[in-house]
Amino acid sequence: VGAAGFASGIPSCLPPARGRKQILALFDFLQRLASDGETDLSAAARSVGRHFPRQGMVFLLSDLLDRAGVREAIEELTVRKYELVVIHILDKAELELPAVGAASVQDVETGKERNVFLDKDLTRLFRAEVQRYLDEAKSFCLTRGVDYLQTTTDLAFEDLVLLYLRQRRSVA
Repeated sequence: VGAAGFASGIPSCLPPARGRKQILALFDFLQRLASDGETDLSAAARSVGRHFPRQGMVFLLSDLLDRAGVREAIEELTVRKYELVVIHILDKAELELPAVGAASVQDVETGKERNVFLDKDLTRLFRAEVQRYLDEAKSFCLTRGVDYLQTTTDLAFEDLVLLYLRQRRSVA
């Protein structure tokens, strides 16, 4: 098993290895990863082959908010014959808006902040757009034979693994 953190490329990488020590190295690597800066999934996917040239299972953990890059990345990874699993991770705050009133919205990647006033119609429109995007991401993956799992940042890692395994019918 190996791992890589990415933004517009792959700045940090845990080279693939076998054995019990590798799983501990993986957990340490994942714990030290920081999410920072803008993402270019397409460029990161093109870099995967250089770091992980052998075919195998690839787990892509992302908020998938790089819309064009997501599609290109998935296409790139499936063309290279990796068995791809997309884990779509979102914060609950990205899925919900306050019902009505003034709100400040910040893009965590760019730091840009915007003040808006939310009424019931805008909140309903936002929720419908979020659901449409989630459905579109899932459909895009499934039509390409890519496993898709949606989760939120508050779900513990071990619960996420069990959820995935149950969806794959590996665990009763």
